[in-house]
Amino acid sequence: MNSKAAATDYTLACSNRKTLTIHIRDGRVEVRAPHRATVCEIEDFLAAKEAWIAAKIVRSVERAKQREAFSLDYDDKVLYRCRGCASRFIMQSHYCNDR
Repeated sequence: MNSKAAATDYTLACSNRKTLTIHIRDGRVEVRAPHRATVCEIEDFLAAKEAWIAAKIVRSVERAKQREAFSLDYDDKVLYRCRGCASRFIMQSHYCNDR
Protein backbone atom coordinates (compact mmCIF):
# COMPACT_ATOMS: atom_id res chain seq x y z
CA MET A 1 0.00 0.00 0.00
CA ASN A 2 1.09 3.50 -0.68
CA SER A 3 1.14 5.72 2.40
CA LYS A 4 0.39 8.86 0.36
CA ALA A 5 -3.02 7.52 -0.65
CA ALA A 6 -3.84 6.67 2.95
CA ALA A 7 -3.79 10.42 3.70
CA THR A 8 -6.81 10.89 1.42
CA ASP A 9 -10.02 10.26 3.34
CA TYR A 10 -12.61 8.61 1.15
CA THR A 11 -15.85 6.71 1.23
CA LEU A 12 -15.79 3.36 -0.52
CA ALA A 13 -18.80 2.02 -2.40
CA CYS A 14 -18.46 -1.46 -3.88
CA SER A 15 -20.82 -2.63 -6.59
CA ASN A 16 -21.10 -4.85 -9.65
CA ARG A 17 -18.94 -2.65 -11.84
CA LYS A 18 -15.77 -3.28 -13.81
CA THR A 19 -13.78 -0.10 -13.20
CA LEU A 20 -12.65 2.16 -10.37
CA THR A 21 -14.01 5.68 -10.34
CA ILE A 22 -13.61 8.74 -8.13
CA HIS A 23 -16.43 11.19 -7.39
CA ILE A 24 -15.82 14.44 -5.53
CA ARG A 25 -18.72 16.46 -4.15
CA ASP A 26 -18.58 19.25 -1.59
CA GLY A 27 -14.97 18.40 -0.79
CA ARG A 28 -15.68 14.73 -0.05
CA VAL A 29 -14.07 11.91 -2.01
CA GLU A 30 -16.06 8.79 -2.91
CA VAL A 31 -14.43 5.82 -4.59
CA ARG A 32 -16.63 3.39 -6.45
CA ALA A 33 -15.00 0.05 -7.02
CA PRO A 34 -15.86 -3.45 -8.17
CA HIS A 35 -16.33 -6.09 -5.47
CA ARG A 36 -13.16 -7.87 -6.59
CA ALA A 37 -10.91 -4.80 -6.14
CA THR A 38 -8.47 -5.04 -3.25
CA VAL A 39 -7.71 -2.23 -0.82
CA CYS A 40 -4.16 -2.16 -2.18
CA GLU A 41 -5.43 -1.61 -5.75
CA ILE A 42 -7.78 1.14 -4.59
CA GLU A 43 -5.09 2.95 -2.63
CA ASP A 44 -2.61 2.66 -5.52
CA PHE A 45 -5.28 4.13 -7.80
CA LEU A 46 -5.80 7.01 -5.37
CA ALA A 47 -2.05 7.60 -5.15
CA ALA A 48 -1.82 7.79 -8.95
CA LYS A 49 -4.65 10.35 -9.04
CA GLU A 50 -3.51 12.37 -6.01
CA ALA A 51 -2.83 15.64 -7.87
CA TRP A 52 -6.13 15.41 -9.77
CA ILE A 53 -8.03 14.72 -6.52
CA ALA A 54 -6.43 17.70 -4.76
CA ALA A 55 -7.33 20.04 -7.63
CA LYS A 56 -10.91 18.76 -7.77
CA ILE A 57 -11.37 19.09 -4.01
CA VAL A 58 -10.30 22.74 -4.17
CA ARG A 59 -12.70 23.38 -7.07
CA SER A 60 -15.50 21.50 -5.31
CA VAL A 61 -15.12 23.59 -2.15
CA GLU A 62 -15.05 26.81 -4.21
CA ARG A 63 -18.27 25.82 -5.98
CA ALA A 64 -19.94 24.96 -2.67
CA LYS A 65 -19.05 28.43 -1.35
CA GLN A 66 -20.44 30.02 -4.51
CA ARG A 67 -23.71 28.11 -4.10
CA GLU A 68 -24.01 29.22 -0.48
CA ALA A 69 -23.28 32.86 -1.34
CA PHE A 70 -25.74 32.98 -4.24
CA SER A 71 -28.96 34.84 -3.69
CA LEU A 72 -31.61 36.16 -6.01
CA ASP A 73 -33.82 38.98 -4.84
CA TYR A 74 -36.88 40.54 -6.39
CA ASP A 75 -35.97 42.71 -9.40
CA ASP A 76 -32.44 41.29 -9.68
CA LYS A 77 -31.31 40.77 -13.24
CA VAL A 78 -30.46 37.29 -14.50
CA LEU A 79 -29.25 36.11 -17.88
CA TYR A 80 -31.68 33.92 -19.77
CA ARG A 81 -30.84 33.11 -23.35
CA CYS A 82 -28.24 35.88 -23.31
CA ARG A 83 -30.76 38.55 -22.33
CA GLY A 84 -31.11 40.27 -18.99
CA CYS A 85 -34.45 39.42 -17.41
CA ALA A 86 -35.86 40.80 -14.19
CA SER A 87 -36.20 38.12 -11.54
CA ARG A 88 -39.79 39.19 -10.80
CA PHE A 89 -40.88 36.93 -13.63
CA ILE A 90 -39.27 33.99 -11.87
CA MET A 91 -40.38 34.98 -8.38
CA GLN A 92 -44.05 35.20 -9.35
CA SER A 93 -44.27 31.49 -9.90
CA HIS A 94 -46.38 29.51 -7.46
CA TYR A 95 -43.25 27.81 -6.09
CA CYS A 96 -42.07 30.96 -4.30
CA ASN A 97 -44.49 31.33 -1.39
CA ASP A 98 -42.29 33.63 0.68
CA ARG A 99 -42.28 36.53 -1.84
